[in-house]
Formats: sequence, C-alpha cells, structure tokens
Amino acid sequence: MEAQALPADQADATERTRLAEKRLATVRAELAFKAVTVHIVHDGYLACKYGYCRSVPTIEALEAFAVQVGARAA
Repeated sequence: MEAQALPADQADATERTRLAEKRLATVRAELAFKAVTVHIVHDGYLACKYGYCRSVPTIEALEAFAVQVGARAA
C-alpha cells in the first residue's frame, strides 16, 4: 500500500512548518552555547541568562539577539 501524497498547498505548509522549526532549533542551540535559554511564550520568545530575561517578539529578533550576544556571526 502506497502512502498518498499531500495536496500541494498542504505539502507547502508542512515544509514551511518544518523549516520554521529547524530555524528555531538552530538559533536555540547557538544561544545555548552562550548559556542563554530560550522559552516559547504566548507573544514570542523569552531569552534568559543568569536570571535576567529579555522578551523577543519574532524569530528574526531572536536571530539578531544571537548576533548581539556573540552566539552567531553577523
């Protein structure tokens, strides 16, 4: 029995979701090397280190924050 292919719009949405999850996992791993934890909250992300937290609204802002703390090359 063959697996049925998803319709094109569902396949595109699935691929976009997978890429977004990979992007988040990558930036979380980069920040972890700098001892920064990233939590997903209702309005974006929360980046914390040594008890201090910063609210980050988007994944793009989280990537910019990673550059600021030296976890990612500019």
